[in-house]
Amino acid sequence: MTDTLRRRPRALALALAFSGLAAVAGPGPSAWAQAPVEAGVGMAADGAIKIWNGGGSVRIEGWARDSLAVTGEVDGTAGGRFFLRAEGDVAKLGVEGDQAAVSGRLVVRLPAGATVWVRTTGADVTVRGLTGAVDIHTVSGDVDVESRPATCYAESMAGDLTLRLEAGIVRARAGTGRIGFTGTATDLGLSTVSGALTVSAPVLRRGRFTTVDGALDFTGDVRTGGALVFETHSGDIGIRLPRDVAADLRLSTFGGALRIGWDGAPAPDAGPGRRAIQLELGDGGAEVEARSYSGDVVVTPRDER
Repeated sequence: MTDTLRRRPRALALALAFSGLAAVAGPGPSAWAQAPVEAGVGMAADGAIKIWNGGGSVRIEGWARDSLAVTGEVDGTAGGRFFLRAEGDVAKLGVEGDQAAVSGRLVVRLPAGATVWVRTTGADVTVRGLTGAVDIHTVSGDVDVESRPATCYAESMAGDLTLRLEAGIVRARAGTGRIGFTGTATDLGLSTVSGALTVSAPVLRRGRFTTVDGALDFTGDVRTGGALVFETHSGDIGIRLPRDVAADLRLSTFGGALRIGWDGAPAPDAGPGRRAIQLELGDGGAEVEARSYSGDVVVTPRDER
């Protein structure tokens, strides 16, 4: 079967897609309730793919082959139909139909270095073992990515985002869901509306973390010459840095408390409704800025309990 996939990728994809369409035209929706999916085409190591699904799940796994393979099932009771189309280095697949109603559980295996673009309504998205660019948007599904992508963009308005990455540029946004980030990135930007935001990073060069009223919790370090910015309207900010960190701190809040866990830290400057602290730790050289309108801002050494 592998030789056939390599020799005739488009013909096989069309044949599989046609067989799925034939099933839709068969006895009716009830007979198509759990239509199996098994399809594949050849794919370049640096190819690109776009994936659509409504509900259910999408799992994407990178592998060291020049091919794309899809397995799973589609719930056809809402008229959903699986499709796979490939032309040149670009492939498209997913579940066609009303994206608010259709549902499928798809497992997609593809070259690890491919560029991957995913859009779902409520389907959860799981990604493993990719090194190319990743772009995921879901309305209410959860997103779980463990990879080493060149870039990673992820967004869910109502779901949680769990990111375990060694990456270049990372941007992630959530609404009511939380974001949890573990790993490294050259440029990291995370934001939520009301969800909590938690970061654990050995060292970062650039990071920007924002919420409206979700809590911000950071454990990590910042490179010399780097910058970390934390901003929230009413959430609390907790920052844990190495005791020997070299950084210039600028902290402020209007309605919350300020605390720095290093000996000799100055008392906050109290302006009209505002508290602020500026402090150089070690030899300085990196910038750490934290602002909350009504929440607390606390910066402590990582080894403080």
